[in-house]
Amino acid sequence: MSTFTVIGLCESSEQAEKIADTLYGHIEAIAQWHINHRFKSEKLKGKPSPAELELATQYNLTWNQLHDWLIVPELDDISETVSVYDNLVFITSGETKASPQPFDALMKALVSDVLVDADGSPVMVTIEATLNNPQKIADVIQTYITQDAIAPCPWMIYLDGEKDPEADRILALEPVYLQHLRAVTALDSHPSLAGIRNPQAYAKAYMALYNTTIQALPALDVDDAELLDDLRDAGAIIPSWDNRADMPPYPTAILAQNDQISLKNVLFGEIASGLPAFLAWLEAEGASDVSYELSE
Repeated sequence: MSTFTVIGLCESSEQAEKIADTLYGHIEAIAQWHINHRFKSEKLKGKPSPAELELATQYNLTWNQLHDWLIVPELDDISETVSVYDNLVFITSGETKASPQPFDALMKALVSDVLVDADGSPVMVTIEATLNNPQKIADVIQTYITQDAIAPCPWMIYLDGEKDPEADRILALEPVYLQHLRAVTALDSHPSLAGIRNPQAYAKAYMALYNTTIQALPALDVDDAELLDDLRDAGAIIPSWDNRADMPPYPTAILAQNDQISLKNVLFGEIASGLPAFLAWLEAEGASDVSYELSE
């Protein structure tokens, strides 16, 4: 299972809003069909639904697959699938077996420039800005990247482009959250688990070690941990995996010089939420002349 994001580059923010309304209406119609026809939906077995085929006819698209991420219990579950930032309109799937087609073709029918951010074909972002102290910002980003994202993520409080009303509480919780994250991540290589081959014995030993580890840490409410999980995932920048043989290298380059900062090859885990949050954070930190460019 994976996710994808189709990005339309519009001529203006006004056009992006209009296209987003159109796209959401189409996605809502597909989801509503599944809600209204649950038995028929279960019988599709990967074939496109009638609502999808109707949309294919309307736009003269080839639609060969069911988009399972639109099979939802209620319409609120698709409320964030279409979003707008600046002159960009995003279609972001949930976890799915489906490829981006034909949503890329649907977007292409409405705007001239389309990019697809998906596993194996990420969209890279170049960001430039003017700052009084660009090295301070560069250090925060570099620390986050080099520590495999187990580091402060201050832009997570700007996911909607504006500062979260609970920003101070969220940022105060993050150091404790990171203590827990580091401790739990380290358990995978704990020497007491190294020689255990039996899966059940390993699981039992792991849980005992996990409980002992958590009890020694400052308390962290489960709901708060889940909140931090969600915010950090939505704003995540994919680290540089240069030293990992099992992962492709994404060499994010950071240059801070005089009053300028330049970031190249930035990859967001969820570009529709991560990019707007990151740019809003830069501006909140005093950045001006902020610009960005997307490329496949």
